[in-house]
Amino acid sequence: MEEVKSTGSETRGRRPLAIIFLFGFAYAAFYCLWYAGTPMGAHPVLDGKENLQLAWGIADGILANEPFYRAPVYPLAISLGMGLGLPEFLWPDFARLINLVAWLTSLWLVSRLAMELWCNERAALLATGVWALYPVGLFFLGDPLDITLSIALLLGGLDRATAFLRTASPQSALATGFLLALAALTRPQMWSVALAIPIILAVLAISFHRQGDVDIIQPGEKPLKPPPRWPVVLTLVGLALPSMMMGAFNKKVSGEFVIMPTQGPFNLWAANKPGAHGKYFAQEIEVYQNDEHENPARVESIYHYRKDRGADASMDWNELNDYWRQRTREMIIADPVGFLGRLARKGYYLLNNYEQYNNKTYFVHKALSPQLRFNFLGWGLLLTTTAPLLIWGRKNPLLLMLILGTAVAYAAGLILTYVSARFRLPLAPMLAVIVGGWATLPWRELGRKRLVGGGGLMLLVGVLSFSSLFAVREPKTEIQDYLLLGYAALEAGQDHDAIQWAERAITEDYSRLAARELRVVAQYNLSLAQLIEKGSRPSGLELEAQLNAAQQLSNYSPRVNYITGVYEWWHGDSDAARQRWLMLVNQPNSVAQSSLTGLIMTGPLTTEASAALARIPETVRQNTLEVALAHAQKKPLNDAGYEILKQLEAVYAAP
Repeated sequence: MEEVKSTGSETRGRRPLAIIFLFGFAYAAFYCLWYAGTPMGAHPVLDGKENLQLAWGIADGILANEPFYRAPVYPLAISLGMGLGLPEFLWPDFARLINLVAWLTSLWLVSRLAMELWCNERAALLATGVWALYPVGLFFLGDPLDITLSIALLLGGLDRATAFLRTASPQSALATGFLLALAALTRPQMWSVALAIPIILAVLAISFHRQGDVDIIQPGEKPLKPPPRWPVVLTLVGLALPSMMMGAFNKKVSGEFVIMPTQGPFNLWAANKPGAHGKYFAQEIEVYQNDEHENPARVESIYHYRKDRGADASMDWNELNDYWRQRTREMIIADPVGFLGRLARKGYYLLNNYEQYNNKTYFVHKALSPQLRFNFLGWGLLLTTTAPLLIWGRKNPLLLMLILGTAVAYAAGLILTYVSARFRLPLAPMLAVIVGGWATLPWRELGRKRLVGGGGLMLLVGVLSFSSLFAVREPKTEIQDYLLLGYAALEAGQDHDAIQWAERAITEDYSRLAARELRVVAQYNLSLAQLIEKGSRPSGLELEAQLNAAQQLSNYSPRVNYITGVYEWWHGDSDAARQRWLMLVNQPNSVAQSSLTGLIMTGPLTTEASAALARIPETVRQNTLEVALAHAQKKPLNDAGYEILKQLEAVYAAP
């Protein structure tokens, strides 16, 4: 009878948790579905686009013969869907599915950790609910980014470390290291945690032996027995296994056994150099993005390296990274006080409520989302409500020390690099686990000293978190978001929206060439649509204005340079147009193909243009180029080909 009662009570206790899981899933799923329907959701940008490119390189076996510049575990997971034949337009959705599964896994792990820490179902419910509703975590679900997967792996490692504290199981120690290594190989910032947790476990195991039995559960329960110390070594074995696999993967790809991504040395320099704020990577040079996204940090590291060492300097990645390590050492030795001051400011930024820019400005996009717009949860509230529980909550001090040690180790790694919103996010679920303790506080037993101490700590953390010192909200980054939203709208064919975002960016800073390029390209697309639908080209003052705007940017943007040629053709300057297109036939793929199409439709190909055409594999030729070539060679076309030909003839007809 007793067993039946226990089972029924346990089942009833699980129902609220199941409801929270379902609510968390629904909330996250609704956000992902909404985001998938936006231009940025359908056409990822920056790191998201780079992850998809790397995933396709893995799936198709077309990786560069060099060690991975960025961590490949998450792209490897995406490549599994690509390998199954998913069409390209579903790649972002498959990445979101991976993120959603990782998110749900993290919810489950938060509930387990909170239950272990507080030994109370209400605490597990509160912690899980806080993490399920945390808007910054949801914000990063929509893009092909590795942060959510790395959080799930980190929490999995913490969960197994907790099991080791309870049972001293060798299997738990091995699993702890294995999961932490996977987390670190997914996001390199996790290495500080992966290396710290074995040390923390060893210290706690030694503490066990010195103190004997320690009652860290609830009164009346059996105290933990001192675990043997030797299983801690198995965490190192667990760490080594995925690391060796990554080294072997790099060996196969590049011929070199390398575990870490090669981007670290430059980022360490860029995050801490004199004048750097260290909130996020701040570009010093504007990088023009072609068909394939190029990592701006990589481009900039090479630019400065060649500027210092000469254009013919060796591009071996070992020499490049040695150069940046040397620059970092010299910088620290030359001004250690300045270096420590920059680290201290980053410590303040880490504690502050403001979500620093990382590819996107959180507060800009939160305002655009109907799911996140009115969500009041944030970092400052989470951190402030965590603080007093460090004094008031004493259910499981060893696990609390493990969680705090993990958080401190991760925070230390962030302060050495960047403290942006995405980089900081893994700390949030650990704080949520602690916040669950509010549901268990024995208010009458706390005593005046503990109440005052906890309240004072809460006030101090609140002041640090919600203050605005050291230009914490500067520089303004909204213009970056306007550009990203505009280019995504351009990719989605929403040219009116693209122009609106371009105008907002230009209002912020007219000197931003990318904003003016966006406006020119979107306006050209609208002119093409008008030409195809109504048969009318821009003329007179309208054409003059569009030609003038394009000519100002022709040296900056190959795409605008091609468009300038079209405007010149419409203006009657056929020689200038063809000469301009001829100069572009060796440019990035899409510009070269558009230029070749223009040359074919307006006259015979030169020897140089014919050679450029021959270099483009037939498998990657655009439909417009194939149709133009077939028309020039008087080959028959199908119905779709004739429709494309009509459009080409409208564009390239003599004025």
